[in-house]
Amino acid sequence: MAQQNRTTSTRPQPRTKTTVTTTRQRTVKTKGISGARPFKMPFEQSNIVYILIGIGVVTLGYIIMGMSETMGFLALDVSPIVLLLGYLVVIPMGIMYGARRKKIVTQQVVVDEVTTV
Repeated sequence: MAQQNRTTSTRPQPRTKTTVTTTRQRTVKTKGISGARPFKMPFEQSNIVYILIGIGVVTLGYIIMGMSETMGFLALDVSPIVLLLGYLVVIPMGIMYGARRKKIVTQQVVVDEVTTV
């Protein structure tokens, strides 16, 4: 009996689940029509045209590589040059075209605002 009392007293008591219910109130801030910004594409139409031309040049390089003989002049010399031209010149030009113009315009606007104030 003494042993039975000892085991029951050292036995951990089962935990009871307590449920806490809280209510939160959300404050939703709504902006008027003037606060909404219109979606602006990161690239202009000319950028997209240059990128598509670059993809066409790269595709042409792979077509030239596939149509010629394995150790032929087109597969070993012309096709890699066309691929490098597409990957390293035309596509980056399409991505970066107009970046200088946008920086100059934003700098002029800032200078104009400073001089008028």
